[in-house]
Parts: sequence; structure tokens; C-alpha cells
Amino acid sequence: MKKITILTLCLCPMLALAQPSEPVQLSEPAQPDDTLGVNIHVSRLSVGLKGGLNFASMSYSSETYDAYSRSLFGRGLFGLTAEYAFSDKLSVKPDMIFIGRGVKISDGFTYKVRLKAFDINLPALYYFKLKNSQIRPYAMAGLSFTFARGGDITLDDYAVDVAKSNMAGAAVGLRIGAGAKIPLSALVSIPSKYFKGAAVSGEVAYHYGLTDTYGAAEKDGSARSYNVPNYTIEGTRKHRGVEVSVSVLVPLANFIKRKPPRLPEPEPEPEPVAAQVLKDCYSVSEIVEEVRSNGDITGKKICLQTITFETNKATLKAQSEKYIDEIALLMESIPTLNVRINGHTDNVGNAERNLKLSVQRAEAVYRYMLKKGISSERLSYEGFGSSKPLQEGNTEAARLRNRRVEFEIMHR
Repeated sequence: MKKITILTLCLCPMLALAQPSEPVQLSEPAQPDDTLGVNIHVSRLSVGLKGGLNFASMSYSSETYDAYSRSLFGRGLFGLTAEYAFSDKLSVKPDMIFIGRGVKISDGFTYKVRLKAFDINLPALYYFKLKNSQIRPYAMAGLSFTFARGGDITLDDYAVDVAKSNMAGAAVGLRIGAGAKIPLSALVSIPSKYFKGAAVSGEVAYHYGLTDTYGAAEKDGSARSYNVPNYTIEGTRKHRGVEVSVSVLVPLANFIKRKPPRLPEPEPEPEPVAAQVLKDCYSVSEIVEEVRSNGDITGKKICLQTITFETNKATLKAQSEKYIDEIALLMESIPTLNVRINGHTDNVGNAERNLKLSVQRAEAVYRYMLKKGISSERLSYEGFGSSKPLQEGNTEAARLRNRRVEFEIMHR
């Protein structure tokens, strides 16, 4: 009968956290309005649960052990997960999970390593955009750290505790894969306000062990097995596996009690302008002040030149999202507020092309706000191209002012 000694440990891939570079700002951005009293960073963070299966195996560098016939060994995984979005495309999704790892060999005998492990995964995610779809596919890669908690190793009817088989206590691996995210509201009706903006992610990841899982005793010859008095291991043993999992993530902001709107001191005006009842543009703080004083805000527009896009495209720049987040928070604090998103361009280029681009940019802001949990029943969008300038002229200052996104209040 063939011999096989007892060994095992687990590695998990880790994630490279890609820190986004500071984007180039075309115009001097206004400071984000802090009157809503909500930390914007919290609105980018979601937390939740993760569960699934790990089809585990192990790779041996020794030709003796590598010759045995191995099969994927189904083990469970469950734990906590989180996601922080740096931008619409880039995020990190660390998780802490209890996971089963090991190997199953059937080659005239049955040999199983059933390792109970605790993994810390640090993956970076890059999202892709599907046109007219709520599904958001992504690719991911990163490092994983695995810590042995217990388990057993069996050879036919013989069994030994993992701790007595001299396995390494920790290991490192690379984890790469792909997945897709979809809003929970697209699958089921949202049961409560705490699930507002929640999402479901399904993913498949391959675990490629980077470090050896043999324990020190197996390398120095002091390890003992029931069929080998003393033995020395040559080569390395590394974890492999295919992880299939589902995560449910809920925005952390849902569980944080928000402060009431904090309004700045009104700026003194040199002269009251009685005739100026309706201005071209308002700030978020001015709208909040109107609401608190029971003023009529229907028809008023919040104009933001700070929402910028890639040149000749409808792709939002990362630094623009914090300003849209303020509008989303305003709408959450005033549930009766309905808004139309108006896109405007300058007068450079073809008028027909500008009109089309303004519609696409307004739609990009609309879809971002849907992702933030604002109902589509409260939002609409329209593009006007260069037909409604705030300032006439061909100067760069006039063009900069006319390139804008407006949030026009349709009803309250």
C-alpha cells in the first residue's frame, strides 16, 4: 500500500489596494457643503455578510506527492465583508471569513486534510459598465492571509488533529477572480430603511498559495506519523482552491443617526435686490434655508460647475461624486423633494453633438444617484446643450460657467 504522511495548511490571496491618484481639476472646486452634517466617507462604505463554498486542493512540489490523484474538496466559508468605493469604478472589498481548506486524495487509499482556517482578504475591485443595465460586473485581485484554527487529517481510518501534524500556523496567497453586483431592490422589495441602497454580489475567485504550509517539525525531521516513525519533508506544499460566494452589502450610513442640517450664517448683502425673486442658481445651503423658513423652492435650481466629466465624454470624474452625494443626502432628508437633472455644455463645437453630450452627462448623474438609493420616481433628466447659457460670450470664464449640471426642483 502506498504511504503518505500527514500535512497541510492554507493560504489566501491578498488584495492590492490601489490608491486613486488625484485627478486634475479643470476649475477651482467649491468646498463641499457641510450643512447636511454627514461624513461623505461614511456614505461610500458598505458592510455585510458573505457565504459560499471553497473547492479546495493543494499543490506539492515533490514529484512523489504530486503524483497522487487529487480532486476538488468542497468546504464551506462564511464571514463579514465590507466595501469602500474610491470612485464609480475602483473600490476595495476586505473581508474576514471562516473557511475550510485542505485536500482530498483517492489513490488506492483515502487521505483528507480538513483545515479550519480564518482568512483576511484584501482585494481591489475594478468595475465595468454595462449599458442600460443595473448589473455591474467587476474583476478583482489581491492578497489573502490565512491562519490555521484547527481541523484534522485522516488516512483511511486513522485520524490526527491538525495541531499535532505540525502544520504552519499562517500562510499567504494570491486571490484573483470576477463577480457582479446588482441592487437588492432589483431582486426583492426592500424590507426596511436599513436596506436602502443594499446590493448583492456574486463572485468566483481562484486561490493561489504563495507560501509553504509545511510546519517546522516536518522540515527538520522531528515529525512523527503512525506509519512513519520520523520523517523529513522535501519540497513545498501550497494551497489552491476555487471559491464561489455571495455577499449582501448595506450602506453603513443607514445605521448612523444623521445630524440636523447645519446652516451657515447668511452672507450680508450690500443692497437688497427686491426685484430678484428667482435667481439663476442656488447653493445647497440656500435651498436648506428656504425649506427651514417655509419658502417655496419649486422651480429653483442648484447649479454645480464642480461636477466634471472626461473631455468629450459622459464619464464622471471621481472628484465630482462628493458634490452629487450632497444632493442625494438633501433628497434623503426631504422625502417629498423631486428633482430634474439638467445637463448643459459650452458653445464650443457642433450644437447637435453638444445636445447629445449634455443628455448623456445628465443621465450619468441620474444613474449615480440611483446607485445612492434615490428612487427613480423622484428623478428625471434632460439635456439642453449650449442653448441656455448663464453668461453670454466666448471667453473661457463664460464657457466655464456655462458648463454645468443643474438640479431643478420640480416638486416638494
